Amino acid sequence: MRPKQAWLAFGTLAIAACATSPPAPAPTSPLAGVSVPLVPMTQFGDGERTQLFFAVLEGCYRDGVPNEVVDQLLEPDPKTGWPSNFVWACPICMPVIQALDAYRARPLFRGLKIQRDTFGEGLPTDVTAALFSADGPTRQATMQALLERWIGDYLASRRLTETELAHWRAAMDEGRQQGMRCLESYRQLGGTWAWMKKCPSCEAGNGAGGGR
Repeated sequence: MRPKQAWLAFGTLAIAACATSPPAPAPTSPLAGVSVPLVPMTQFGDGERTQLFFAVLEGCYRDGVPNEVVDQLLEPDPKTGWPSNFVWACPICMPVIQALDAYRARPLFRGLKIQRDTFGEGLPTDVTAALFSADGPTRQATMQALLERWIGDYLASRRLTETELAHWRAAMDEGRQQGMRCLESYRQLGGTWAWMKKCPSCEAGNGAGGGR
């Protein structure tokens, strides 16, 4: 399957997972009764997913994010197994999750005398400490700032025109609407989603393009 076809297939599956009522699950399933109305994604598409993916992947490599930090960002919810710092099936969250997965599975660079698998020296100690904070809002605010920096740097390197930036802002706003509808439906599952008021990835994507 070609890359563009793969992303289109992923997008279809993600929206379907979030927008339709699931088949009757077992009584013990944490997904029982969860359904989300469909929001037309007229602006958000393959290009935005690709840019989000590479922005996060590049940011991880450039900063040299340690595996334990990636694992912390992707910490699974005990009920569902979904990454608890994200909104599963949100069209903005999913490319970010996939980029973190790809970075986590990175190989060693070949041909180096000293084994390395990334470029940077790691995140500042205060950022790392905040990502491991016992306070959930602190963790997610730090995660949002980190993602916003990575996405913002990537967009700046692309030298987007004002028209392209306007399209990005419209796409991110639509993606956030879809993600918030997912989040509202997941509150009944408890855990992190019970107190989340916003999606860190959605806010980062919007903030990086100058939208709020």
